[in-house]
Amino acid sequence: MRPPSTCLHRPAKGEAPFLAGELFFSRTDPRGVIATGNTVFQRVADHPWDRLIGAPHKIIRHKDMPKGVFHLLWATIKAGEPIGAYVKNMACDGLHYWVFAIVTPVKGGYLSVRLKPLSPLLKTVEAEYAALLARERSGELDPEASAERLLSRLADLGFPSYGAFMSHALAAETEARARALGRSPGPWLEPFRTISAAVADVAAQTRELSAVFESIRGIPYNMRILASRLEAAGGPISVISANYGILSEEIGGWMRSFADESGGAFADIRKAVEQALFRQCMAQIQQEMAAAFPRETGLDAHMDVAAEARMLETQAAAHDAAAQDGMVLVARQAERFSLSVRDMKRLITGLGATRMMCKIEGARLRNTGDNLTSVIRQLDQFQENIEERLQRIDDKNRLVQRTSCALTESGQGTALPAAAH
Repeated sequence: MRPPSTCLHRPAKGEAPFLAGELFFSRTDPRGVIATGNTVFQRVADHPWDRLIGAPHKIIRHKDMPKGVFHLLWATIKAGEPIGAYVKNMACDGLHYWVFAIVTPVKGGYLSVRLKPLSPLLKTVEAEYAALLARERSGELDPEASAERLLSRLADLGFPSYGAFMSHALAAETEARARALGRSPGPWLEPFRTISAAVADVAAQTRELSAVFESIRGIPYNMRILASRLEAAGGPISVISANYGILSEEIGGWMRSFADESGGAFADIRKAVEQALFRQCMAQIQQEMAAAFPRETGLDAHMDVAAEARMLETQAAAHDAAAQDGMVLVARQAERFSLSVRDMKRLITGLGATRMMCKIEGARLRNTGDNLTSVIRQLDQFQENIEERLQRIDDKNRLVQRTSCALTESGQGTALPAAAH
């Protein structure tokens, strides 16, 4: 009996029929030559099996796709890493279809599982691809420069890396697909969002604190000028200024190192969260594909169905394990960050003591006018600002630690206890 999806009406033009509940996959050799696939792939692409098997995967490439996307995709999978990407394909009869493709390196080539994109993010991607393609066609961008331009545009949209984008996109598509099918998105998705939001907040607070420290770099200098005007009486103020300068520089350096998007400590945590979320979503999709594949009919003549299903199951299990390892790493990194925050609080306490010394000295020196009073007022405001922000950083980091620990303790990320929220 033919599966119901094969009876879908195929229009003369426009989009090829591809249901929200369907998944399809293909496996290629290292050059991208198709070795296997499933019936959904064959039906949507509208190529007979004898034309699909042994053909380069670009047989379904659509002219609307920027080359920069494929440049990025191939660079990633050749480096041995999985990737997710929105791709517009063309069927044999000229119809088009969009997929969110999850491509993973496997022994002897690459494996790709695709789902139908349903989230609002697709509209944004279509516009970005169209703009990128126009610049490629004008000769302004070669594939490598096009890929770099794509990364730049994603940064403008709030994604500091392609990894951040594909993690967000796959989570959004996983949730949109679940809702379209009347399913729960999965109990692990909300905790991941909680962690991601907390990590983003910590990064933002740290960047803002770093900016605050930069803005008060002139205070010790102003204190030294004031001390020089007071001559011998200004000696203590000069010493206080030097101490304050040393402490603030040390704290500022700490802030800059943690706020660095390219390699700061919390950037590492953010990256680990993104990778774990991507792999958890990928594992879920591959598990579903593995379960559905053996139920398809008419494939035995073209491939070893059992072997393909085992490969999918092995991949899903590996990605699920990697996601769990990733959350263990996040919990450990968050714990180390908490220790660093405690060190930072001790430095802030030192700043507070220096500030109090400045107040005491200001009370003794009554002939300083408004200058020292103004400096002290600035220090008071600064102290309140950093203490409040540092406490928020600590609170959010502890939330990351608690939630990541709860995810790892739940085993597979599918039975998270309600208390973890």
